[in-house]
Amino acid sequence: MKTLLLVRHAKSDWSDPALDDHDRPLAPRGIRATGLIGSALAPGAAPGVIICSTATRALDTANRIAAYWTPPPPVVETRELYLAAPGQMFAVLGVFGGTHETVMLVAHEPGIRHLALVLDGSSDPPFAFRYPTGAVAVLRFGTDRWSELEPGSGVRVDWILPRALERAASRPDG
Repeated sequence: MKTLLLVRHAKSDWSDPALDDHDRPLAPRGIRATGLIGSALAPGAAPGVIICSTATRALDTANRIAAYWTPPPPVVETRELYLAAPGQMFAVLGVFGGTHETVMLVAHEPGIRHLALVLDGSSDPPFAFRYPTGAVAVLRFGTDRWSELEPGSGVRVDWILPRALERAASRPDG
């Protein structure tokens, strides 16, 4: 059985219009979101590897989330995930997923949403029209090899939104 965590990078900082898109860092809201995501994911098993776009905001997201596990899982950077389409993401997963039971993929919109839509076997996925920054779809597959993933073969076991985590944390009872 394989588990795939599909993470859209957290909110990026647009304050410097001269900065290249690839080099944009996380905004303060994005930094807060990575803490919420890391805290939400950390009680579960750490992924064997985090495969990440080389964009600064994606790497910051991956490294901040990874720090919530002890030891942190390795983060593998690949330019192939920068603004990648689902087919490219499949290829990257096949190359870097190896024999790991759980893999986290940190990438960009719209590719990450499209990949989630292709893999999710449900009829009404919550990310059909929107995959917010910092969102995480957790999908499980009844296969032993990443190369055996097929469209619609995933079972969504979680859909994590930083804003929902923030609201829950700010409630008096939670």
